[in-house]
Amino acid sequence: MRFATLAFLFDEAYKNIKRNGLMSIAAITTVTITMAILGGVDYSLYRVYQVASTLPSKFEIQVFLKTNATRKQTLALQNTIQGMPGVKTVSLFTKEAAWAEMQQEDKERRTFLTADVPGNPLPDRLDIKMKRPQDIHPMCLTLRNSARFPWIDTVKEDNETLNRMMATTRLIANLGIVIGLFLLVASAFVIQNTIRLTVYARRREIRIMQLVGATSRFIRFPLILEGFFYGCLGSLLASGIVLFAAEQFSNYVRAFQTPISEQLPQEINPFVFVLGMMVVGMLIGSFGVFLSIRRFLKRV
Repeated sequence: MRFATLAFLFDEAYKNIKRNGLMSIAAITTVTITMAILGGVDYSLYRVYQVASTLPSKFEIQVFLKTNATRKQTLALQNTIQGMPGVKTVSLFTKEAAWAEMQQEDKERRTFLTADVPGNPLPDRLDIKMKRPQDIHPMCLTLRNSARFPWIDTVKEDNETLNRMMATTRLIANLGIVIGLFLLVASAFVIQNTIRLTVYARRREIRIMQLVGATSRFIRFPLILEGFFYGCLGSLLASGIVLFAAEQFSNYVRAFQTPISEQLPQEINPFVFVLGMMVVGMLIGSFGVFLSIRRFLKRV
């Protein structure tokens, strides 16, 4: 296709959009509303998945050493565990710090239980964070090997709660995929039907072009550009609506000092979100025109 022909087709698409202003506004409005619903639901589900997936990473393994373990042995064990595969951090909570904390709590509650205890009976504690939550239980099994780690007395983990959270995260992810696909199909159906009306309104124009010898590609190309434009502009407007609503909701949640507001993960990159919405909208718009115009191009 020559450049002059291509320029003419782009110009025809632009003129058609202006000439059919009411239908163009209706198509853009439909695409905007539909894509805003699709993008808003998908954005919300992804944010919920982000929050749910960060919760298992908060779990720690608590390793209590034997009371007769020296500080040198404790530090050596800490270095050993830190060098093991999958370990993110290993922090030491000394017996002195634990005893001071217990005495402070005892004083605040006025129970005076620690006053009758001779010396410090508490052990050192190592708090271990893993890079992946699914590695927590295997690490606990490894640390319970008394032959390899003789100075470890007790290894604590909340495996049942962790498994529930990981199962919930998987459920949210699967539901998000199913709902997202369902809404994508529904959005494509609504947008395609709207664009079909714009094509139907110009069926006589298409017929005349066929009678004067215009090829199917020549007829189809400007209409596909129109669908491309409707999908692009509608998705861009929808992205702005979704991002504005998301920003307002995030500010509302952060206004409350709650554990959830403190654990909100980093928001989705606006550029990536807008680009993704525009690509989906343009594909649906262009493909909608392609499907809608086929029935008219079959006529000779």
